[in-house]
Amino acid sequence: MEYKIIKYSDINPDSLKDIFKHLSLNCLVTESQVKEEIKGFLPAYPEIIEWYQKVIKEIEKKPSSRDMFISLSNENNSFVISGLMILKKTENEKKICTLRVKDNYQKKGIGSILMGMAFDFLETKKPLITVPEESVDNFSKIFNKFDFQEVEKISDLYRKNKIEYIYNGHFK
Repeated sequence: MEYKIIKYSDINPDSLKDIFKHLSLNCLVTESQVKEEIKGFLPAYPEIIEWYQKVIKEIEKKPSSRDMFISLSNENNSFVISGLMILKKTENEKKICTLRVKDNYQKKGIGSILMGMAFDFLETKKPLITVPEESVDNFSKIFNKFDFQEVEKISDLYRKNKIEYIYNGHFK
């Protein structure tokens, strides 16, 4: 399987960047690691569209502290987003904010390549990441591969009566 991973902040011209902005939001809204437990990603994080728009502005303002990596694959002679990762790097936080690989592209190495890119961008092999309770099993293989450690569980962090699992650090 052939795929190419691009960095959002490196996309030129701006008209092409706008296309990827729309496609990556669509990927976040419709693709999810949580499969059938919740439909799409929006129910897990109800304000994801507003958050995503804020993230895009932050990337455009300062790509050294926030960026998005997009995995493109050829599907029926068309490019599709097969994976997506959003990162945040500040003095106090090195975090994988989003990591998604479409179901039919999982177990093909995309997640591992994205993780390696996260480690390079964030300058750590132990970035903070949070995972909703419905997705813990889906992430267990890759978290074991990279020796991520569950540090805490927080109830009601993003959704009422739901637990968010925190790995590699404490949520601030």
